Amino acid sequence: MKRYRRTFSVAISACLALGMCTTAFAAKDDMNNFKKSATYTNQFADVSANHWSAASVKLCYEYGLMNGSDKGFLPSNNLTIAEALVMADRVHQIYTDGESTLQNGTPWYQTYVTYAIDNGIIKAGDFSNYTKKATRSEMAYIFAHALPYTELTAINTVTTLPDVSVATQYSAEIFELYNAGVLTGSDEFGTYKPNSTITRAEAAAIISRVAVPAQRKTVSLKEYASIKQGLYTIPGTERMLYVTQDGSNIEFYLWWFHDYCRTGTAVLKGNE
Repeated sequence: MKRYRRTFSVAISACLALGMCTTAFAAKDDMNNFKKSATYTNQFADVSANHWSAASVKLCYEYGLMNGSDKGFLPSNNLTIAEALVMADRVHQIYTDGESTLQNGTPWYQTYVTYAIDNGIIKAGDFSNYTKKATRSEMAYIFAHALPYTELTAINTVTTLPDVSVATQYSAEIFELYNAGVLTGSDEFGTYKPNSTITRAEAAAIISRVAVPAQRKTVSLKEYASIKQGLYTIPGTERMLYVTQDGSNIEFYLWWFHDYCRTGTAVLKGNE
């Protein structure tokens, strides 16, 4: 009996020692976990060397962030919610575990949805259709939660955008990514188009900046004209002016009122 107890004790000690060793060498939460794990040799025929996103696609492939499919990378295809979750999950798992090991489930995206919910990337009930096209604001929400906020250090000071206000869905995440140098906008004013869809090529450029801080951009945005939309009368004339604004684009519609109505349109861009 004594011999058995001694053998059992030694076995326990060995297990504990092994556990301690495993813990000691386990990956820790660290941006240094993002490293090249593959070599890109022009695997995607639909992304030419001179395509504007070629460098981002190459980085995403080599760092294990995006894999493409048997049909290619499909750079012009709209990103779906499910695809955005796959990208965010990979970033999160590489950051925490040192590698991405998630595999497709049934349906194919279920594994990624479960991981995202379990790890606080999204909340249960945020999305009801994972195969729908993601809006740019939804993508920002998902990508912003792929890393702790401490890893999205502000390098810019962006407090206003032409088409994003506190009322915009996921505005906090959008501004966080602008200030971290992950988002830069579509023009010199930083117009974001939060309700528009986004292509896989555009998403590749953005997720590469999330995972690799050296890819992040400093921006100095220009102020944009901000006006109140509505119908205005022009004093001393028989004209009325209707003004609309879409981000940094301002449109003026002139009406001349005589015996009949005639319309004319003038479109001014930016701060003209």
